[in-house]
Amino acid sequence: MNIQSILKGNKDSFEEILEDYGSRLYQSALLLGYDKEESENVVANTFIYIYESLKNYNQSEPFSCWISERIVTYLFEKKRPRTSTSVLHDQKHLSFVTTFQQLTTPYKKTILHYIFQEEKKEVPLEVEKALWQLINENLSSKEECMRPNLLFLYVLGNISSYERVTIDDHLEFCPFCRETSEEIKKRLKIIHNYFNQAACPEMIKNKVLQQLKPYSMNKKSKRKKAIYQSIAAGSIIGIFTMFIIFQPTLEKWTTLASNYMKHGEYYNVWKEGTYTASDKEITMEITGIDITSTLSKIDFKIETERELDATYLNNDTHMLNVYQLGLLQIQLDNEFVPIEQTSIISTSDDLKEGSIYFYLSDVSETLPEEFTIKLLPYRIGGIFGSWEIDLPIQYSKGLKEAEVFTSYETKTILDKYQIIINEFKYSEVGSELTFTVDYTEAEEERRMAKREELNYADDQGFHYQYRIVNDQGESLYPFSYMYNRMSLSSYYEPWQYYGQQTHMYHHYYYNEDAYMPTTKGKKDEDLFFLLESIEFYDVANIEMEVPLKDGIQIPLSIKDEYIDFDYVKVEKLEANDERPERLQVSIIGQQKMKEHIAETYIFDYMWYVDYEWGENENTYLDFYWEDVDANSMSRRTTNSNIIFQVDIPINQTLPETIILKSDHSKNYYYFNDKFKIPLNK
Repeated sequence: MNIQSILKGNKDSFEEILEDYGSRLYQSALLLGYDKEESENVVANTFIYIYESLKNYNQSEPFSCWISERIVTYLFEKKRPRTSTSVLHDQKHLSFVTTFQQLTTPYKKTILHYIFQEEKKEVPLEVEKALWQLINENLSSKEECMRPNLLFLYVLGNISSYERVTIDDHLEFCPFCRETSEEIKKRLKIIHNYFNQAACPEMIKNKVLQQLKPYSMNKKSKRKKAIYQSIAAGSIIGIFTMFIIFQPTLEKWTTLASNYMKHGEYYNVWKEGTYTASDKEITMEITGIDITSTLSKIDFKIETERELDATYLNNDTHMLNVYQLGLLQIQLDNEFVPIEQTSIISTSDDLKEGSIYFYLSDVSETLPEEFTIKLLPYRIGGIFGSWEIDLPIQYSKGLKEAEVFTSYETKTILDKYQIIINEFKYSEVGSELTFTVDYTEAEEERRMAKREELNYADDQGFHYQYRIVNDQGESLYPFSYMYNRMSLSSYYEPWQYYGQQTHMYHHYYYNEDAYMPTTKGKKDEDLFFLLESIEFYDVANIEMEVPLKDGIQIPLSIKDEYIDFDYVKVEKLEANDERPERLQVSIIGQQKMKEHIAETYIFDYMWYVDYEWGENENTYLDFYWEDVDANSMSRRTTNSNIIFQVDIPINQTLPETIILKSDHSKNYYYFNDKFKIPLNK
């Protein structure tokens, strides 16, 4: 997008923006209830507003994010949307239009933000929620099948690799869920097609371009005398301007030096009002800053008589946009670099006071002795504006060192895994934990030998779940953005993979239901690494041939480390209200109970069915997952002997024989509070 060309006076370059966003903007106006003529006026006025705002565009921010904010704001604030549904839409889009117009305003805004943003690497949580509200109506479901909201996340791609494998396996044998997934894809495609169904009308583009006035350009004077006068005047103004610009900065660096001489501190002892910015009747002030070798933070407060809205991003926890790229920037080598990962914790009930947290080592491993951090929010409480504050930093002199703990013993679990706490840093602002979870040498050799024996190349490794807790079991609130997203599919589960990890933590504990920070941690209280569970996959090679004949029972002579296999049987079951007449194939046996430190141990082979399709390419199987889960749970609690079951409806042409196979097993160890490692003792 050639913004500089537009700012230099070439208004025709704006046509590229009209082409890229015109169709979506026109369809958005229709969607919000304007008729055809009104929509054309709204589109034209919005583009003129965007054109006039280009002078405020910050090049460090993705253009699609910048323009989407302004388009949506203009549509909802500058021009109040009508509620009329009299606009005629294509029949194929009518259901979408009707549902959209019934959404609350925050959901409407979120969807339009997403539509106008072109950089969609992943779907944020707030967009997930909004899209789900838009497409979930009348999605059918069955108790024995995957929930529609989980299939929705599967279609979006917003699930873990483990969840994807599980759903892929289920979809292979479940035509009902495949049909639901296709319906979700169809509804999402309708949304996409609606906003891109036609180009922006030429008359609108022509109308906009005719009304635009080129940005001012320096013109050559015809008189040489005027040129000399301009140069002289410009020099005087330039010198005066340089003094005005740099004088406050010099004062700020001088303030830091005088603070140290007076108080022995570089930061947080300046006069009130030293670091402030005001716009749109809103004043933002920096009240403190702490630079540490773990997390750092900037304290702020907002003062205004205006009514602020903390829900403009479907988030009612703070007034600033933590997702804004470039909210914090650091000056390195005369260039401002965005600090990409930040978090915000509000410290007052009205959300007008709080702290912005960041990790300087994410920006550069080596920082200069002196640099500037720029705070540049472009929206506070839903109101657009410009609040730019420069904070001079004297790094090593103002740095607050963390207490470092390094003396830990390697812990071995189940003779299979080892946990190594490499380092734990504790500062006034946050904590940093570096640790390694990996196989023991003996276990790695065993797994390698087993994979070679079975010619099995894939190694799915293991996952584990942990927290950092105090003596009361309260969990520290993680800083890393990888934890800040909750899936619609399940509750919060920070599963980690093996290998060395480094994670940062706030000194706040969080509410596990809402996953939001609640109480502030106490200084010097004891903290622990708590291992909650380990889940791992192991290779296997089990295969049994089963004739599809009612009443047969075949003894099994399989020798296995985990299961005492007894027999496999086939029996005919009558139809009921939920399921058709079917053959049920069951593997009967008993899980071997083992002594270990885990509170709960769960083992399951991952089964699948193979058979010669021949002409029976439409043969289908029914895995009733609530039965599988119930059998698995019953086996753990009441010694039930059902290892696996699959139902095969008989209202179809069936193969004579099926083969039950398993090429890997799944093991769960739940430790609860049994495995804790002291971190700061």
